[in-house]
Amino acid sequence: MFDCIVFNDVLEHMVFPEQALQYAKSLLAEGGVVVASIPNIRSLVTLFHLLFRAQWEYTDSGVLDKTHLRFFTKSSIVDMFEREGYALEEICGINLQRDCVSGRLWAAYAVANALFLGKFTDLRFLQFAVVAKPVSIR
Repeated sequence: MFDCIVFNDVLEHMVFPEQALQYAKSLLAEGGVVVASIPNIRSLVTLFHLLFRAQWEYTDSGVLDKTHLRFFTKSSIVDMFEREGYALEEICGINLQRDCVSGRLWAAYAVANALFLGKFTDLRFLQFAVVAKPVSIR
């Protein structure tokens, strides 16, 4: 039995990441957790290229890595973990993309986020880090 199982940049490469989360539950000790980092398809850079340049180009690494089989947003990450019987102890944005974005685009984002009362906060991050605990171990 394990106290911690780590899925760092793994779940997005799986056809059925839900099955991996189910199997992980069977391997966790009482009180054990799953830790994961998962790319955010709703990142500012990705949306900018899609909305303003009409581009969805796969790359050798990053959010649009050509080996990614699944794409996630913050809400779809939360939904997947909850559906699979986990309680999220923490989900936070990581890899702030300020350095990847021009000053004007970052300023426009900041204004839009403020006008919409923080509804776009998750766009700032390239990934999310998750710590989740099974509601019940099966």
